[in-house]
Amino acid sequence: MAEKHLGPAPCDFAWIALGSLGRGEQLIVTDQDHALVYESEQGRDYFKQLALAVSATMQELGFEEDHFGVSATSDLWRGTPKEWTARLDSWMRDGEGDALLRLSIVQDARVIAGNLHTALPAFNHLYRRLHEEQALLQSMAKDALRNQSPLGIFKRFKLEKSGQFDLKLRAILPFIDASKVLAALAGKSHLSSTLGRLEAIKDASNEELITSAVHSYEILLDLRVKFALANGDSGRYINPDSLDALDKQLLRNVLKTVEALQDHMKLKFKL
Repeated sequence: MAEKHLGPAPCDFAWIALGSLGRGEQLIVTDQDHALVYESEQGRDYFKQLALAVSATMQELGFEEDHFGVSATSDLWRGTPKEWTARLDSWMRDGEGDALLRLSIVQDARVIAGNLHTALPAFNHLYRRLHEEQALLQSMAKDALRNQSPLGIFKRFKLEKSGQFDLKLRAILPFIDASKVLAALAGKSHLSSTLGRLEAIKDASNEELITSAVHSYEILLDLRVKFALANGDSGRYINPDSLDALDKQLLRNVLKTVEALQDHMKLKFKL
């Protein structure tokens, strides 16, 4: 629709999905997370307008703008392959704070429109460096472990001040973050889905754990959709007291796998 209104693109481009859409895990309506790579500087104005038009259309369809500004409408998430390579290198040199967060975000990148090859030079450069830079991987591993055990004393759910359990923060994100770092360590950063990453790092030394992690992550996604439909919301926050015995036990088993995967990370990176 946007291209029809603006006319044909002046050069090749790649429209990149990030976040849950990039991972192929968008099961409910969430906010927008996207980026844009275009071949030539001559297309700068055109692609700014394209990004604005696409974002506006998505808002009309119920997809809010990302609260952290992860959007092709921002100069930070739009540019030529050369600009993207320099940007990614800058984030990798920094290796902390917002830079680490942005590196985590771009690991979910998946081209969903345009020409895949427009994005490949910059992103293959990223994937290669992530695999080679041990100090950076160490920092990423520490950051991935920032959400500690989702279970407290006597294996009770760790609740927010509201008395609810944050399914995204305490359970889903730890799987996503761990899979990104372990995939980078194995040279598999080109894989964007959590399940694909987990399957790719499976070997004889971790087969039981990773098989359990894959199964647990599938259960988590199913539970979130179930809670979202039941409560008419995003399914992120749940009241453990409202769960039936089966769902409560399923969730507790899943969270034990989160702990085991985090322990595996600590051993891998000597943390």
